[in-house]
Amino acid sequence: MHVVDETSPRYGLGAEELEARQARVFLIIGASDAAIGAQVHNVHGFAPQQIRFGMRYTDAVVASEAGSLVADISRLSLVE
Repeated sequence: MHVVDETSPRYGLGAEELEARQARVFLIIGASDAAIGAQVHNVHGFAPQQIRFGMRYTDAVVASEAGSLVADISRLSLVE
């Protein structure tokens, strides 16, 4: 996970600065697909107008009632 903190060149930049610089943020997700036996990847780019400042994606891996970890893909777009 990458956090934009005081060590990041993007730290403190708001939507206006990102738009002026024509900046984009890219999210890359990688997973193992057991059905096809391969690694799968997805890349999505975000323009400054699509970025929610001060938010983060909700964890998509949750504990089941039995205590095992489960990837809940319905949570991939949730932010907090």
